[in-house]
Order: sequence, then C-alpha cells, then structure tokens
Amino acid sequence: MAAAARAAERDAQRRAKARQRYLAAVGRATELQQAAEAVQEYEEYVASLLSIHKGGSDPINWRTRAGQSAPTPPVRTTHREVSARLALDSYNPTSLARWLGLGETRKERLASELDEARKNDAADSAAAERRYQEALADYHEQRELAERLLAGDVEALMEVIREFNLFSAISALGSSVQIRALPNLRMAAELQIHGEDCIPRQALTLLKSGRASTKKLPKGDYYRLHQDYVCSAVLRVARELFALTPVEAVTVTATDMVLNSTTGHLEPQALLSAFIPRATFERLDLNRVDPSDCFRNFLHNMNFRPSTGLGPVDPLDPERVGPNG
Repeated sequence: MAAAARAAERDAQRRAKARQRYLAAVGRATELQQAAEAVQEYEEYVASLLSIHKGGSDPINWRTRAGQSAPTPPVRTTHREVSARLALDSYNPTSLARWLGLGETRKERLASELDEARKNDAADSAAAERRYQEALADYHEQRELAERLLAGDVEALMEVIREFNLFSAISALGSSVQIRALPNLRMAAELQIHGEDCIPRQALTLLKSGRASTKKLPKGDYYRLHQDYVCSAVLRVARELFALTPVEAVTVTATDMVLNSTTGHLEPQALLSAFIPRATFERLDLNRVDPSDCFRNFLHNMNFRPSTGLGPVDPLDPERVGPNG
C-alpha cells in the first residue's frame, strides 16, 4: 500500500514538473536556439493533460488477500549449538596436549563456545519469533480489512482511501477530489477541476524560420482540450477507485468554475457526471480510448458544444443511479 502511495506521489511530481517546464518554455519561445525545445515542452504538457487516465496505482486483489494463508511459525534455531556440541563431544586431545596439560583448557574453551552458541541460537530464534508475530499481526489486520471491504463496509472503504494519497497526480494539475463510500460496494466522487489554471490559452508552434510562434489558442481547440482534460481526469478517478478498492461501481462528477450570466460571477457547476460500473470499465483499453468519446460506454450527463464548450449539467444521484438505485 505504501509503494502505491509513493508511485502516485512520483506521478504527481512528474506532472508538476511538466507544467513548470511548459510555463518556462513560453518565456523562452522568442529565442531561436530554444524555440524547438519550447514547442516540445508545450506539446508534452498538452499531452499530459489528455493522458491522466493512462496512469494509476497497481490493482489490489482483496479476494486474494482475504483467502491467503497465515505465515508459517518459525522453527527454533539450533545449528550453532549442534555444531559446537559436535566439536566438544568429538574432541580428543593429542598425547602432546595431555602431556602439556592443555587438554582440559581446550575442553573448557569448547564448553564456553557451546554456551555462546546456545545464546546466539536463542537470540536468532527470538528475532525470528518477533518477525513472525509482526507478520501474523499484519496478516490478521490485512485479512480483516479485506473481509470488511468485500462485505461492503463503508468505513473500511474510506479507511483504504485515507491510507493512500490517491489523487496527488490530479491535484498537481489543479484539481481536488472528495469521496464518500456508499452501500452495495459503491463509491461517489466529486472532482473539482480548475481548467482556467490548467488549460493553456496560448499555443506554441515552430515556424519555418526556426522561431517559435505564440498565438492565442482558438476557442474550438480550447474547448475540446478542456473537455478531454475533464474526461481524462474523471476516468483516472474511476481507475484509482477500482484499483485500490473492491467497489463494483463509482459515480464521478466533475465540476469547474463557470460564468453565471445572471450574476456575472464564476460559480462551481457540474460539467460531467457519470455512473461507471467496474465490469464495463475493465473492458476498456485506456491507452487507446479517446477520453471524451469513451463516455458513450457509460450512463452520463455531459453537454458539450464546439462553439461554447462544456455547459452545466445535473449531477447524477449516486444513491439512485444504476441497477440497484
């Protein structure tokens, strides 16, 4: 579990560095010798926005953990004592040693070595017993957690979520996630997107002269990039939840700050809300799907127009949606 958390943190750091390189590239774009590098940094950053769903934690098989055998108790270590005992019992002083009176001295030394061997064996056995007890306690803890998860224990599901820093990679791109566990092995997540901070407004291209050109990103391109980013992040949330918990379905709603034309203020609005069953999700090839087109596989609310982008939608009710709703 700790390894998965570290992997997520490394993923977050890589994405954060990609954004920093992109921002630095914009400032360097006017310099001829750095133009190609700047354009490459821009393209890599845009690609990272559309590939959030391609990364994720390694899946945990909780059914395997619930059924695994207990660790085997250690066998008491005696190999040092046996070796020292053999040396003592088989010692036969030479005639010269007996004549010099060294036989008893040698036997006393061998007896002392036998006593030391017993102590070393006892220390090794005690250390092995401590390791065994720690492994046994961890086994019972993990098995109990797995059984609670498979039974749909809501608190156990949240315990696993709290154990991991699951969404640091998404947070590095300016998002946050709130999660709650539901009965019947379900989860609901609300993903807060900060598209204004993440989606570039300017595009970098390389001219024939070798210089980089900075131009305002056309609205249509910006809206499609924003849509794919939102969809990719939602898929990543589902991927993490399915990898680290045994839930059978998740409902993920993505929100962003949208202009309210009646007040003139930016307000959080749902832009995508999807009910994602595990069985359908696991049939997808996430390395090849188009993030936006992918949601045709799921029950979802999304209102996208090429001329205006994503519009507000009604969030799905995670307690009512789906076959058990």
